[in-house]
Amino acid sequence: PGGNPSAAYGGGVTLREALADPRQWCLNVAWLLLGGVIFMIGVHAVPYLKDHGADLATASLALTAYGAGSVAGRLTSGAISDRLGTRATSLAGYAVEVGALVALAASSSEAALLGAMFGFGIGAAATDTTLVKAIPDLFGVRAIGAIMGILTLGWRTGAAVGPATAGFVYDATASYAIPFWAAPLVVVLSALLFLVATRR
Repeated sequence: PGGNPSAAYGGGVTLREALADPRQWCLNVAWLLLGGVIFMIGVHAVPYLKDHGADLATASLALTAYGAGSVAGRLTSGAISDRLGTRATSLAGYAVEVGALVALAASSSEAALLGAMFGFGIGAAATDTTLVKAIPDLFGVRAIGAIMGILTLGWRTGAAVGPATAGFVYDATASYAIPFWAAPLVVVLSALLFLVATRR
């Protein structure tokens, strides 16, 4: 017993200090937006492909393609960020994610749609993984559990709102065009907020 508690936990800010830091709120909204898009695609991918003429068996492969891409993205992005840095790796992931979402919204062939889902899995996993890695880089580990709890609340809020919003829009318009074309723009906004939060 005894000693300096801050030293024992590696230093860093308190939860109160993090809540007063604009960088935390930029990360929070960035992650909220990512959660909204990631879960929107996951929930609506199968009916989206069916709307493009795929049968149920083929449409269901969209989730397999996304899952495979996600595994690849998580395995590689962590290792790459250790070499190139969190910020550069995250920006690369954002670029892949935006490109895949544009391809998903613009494509009509089954092969292109499945390829876009695979690419989206890579990009989404990379941005999600590196955003988590940025948290201790910015705030230390003194209150990492509490800070992660606040940030995860933002992410989960996005995960709840994103799919529901896309569903309401589809019911109102009988089309996925608006939510699926809006998704790349949402990810670009998330990337900008991440850049603001992690600038030197």
